[in-house]
Amino acid sequence: MKRSIILTCLFTLALASTHGDAHAARKDCDALRAEIATRIESNGVRYYQLQVVEPDAVDVGRIVGSCNGGSRRIAYQRLPGPMEAELPTFAAAPTPLETRAQDEI
Repeated sequence: MKRSIILTCLFTLALASTHGDAHAARKDCDALRAEIATRIESNGVRYYQLQVVEPDAVDVGRIVGSCNGGSRRIAYQRLPGPMEAELPTFAAAPTPLETRAQDEI
């Protein structure tokens, strides 16, 4: 009798955990994207992009989630901030040897 009660409890727990995983795997893409955005922003990242892409998409950034039962993926790309985008690029300063060689000519 005790054995059957224990087996029934274990079976019920196993079924409940499987059902919970199946439900999580079928999460809506917009809901998952909102959850991921909240986590990213809580880490202090302000400039980023999250895209819902096909599972076989390449060069879309880092895959950070799966939604709609695995039929779609969430891709993350960090974007340059406004200060990074506006900074001018400068040529490298000549090394002391290059300057000395130019002076001797």
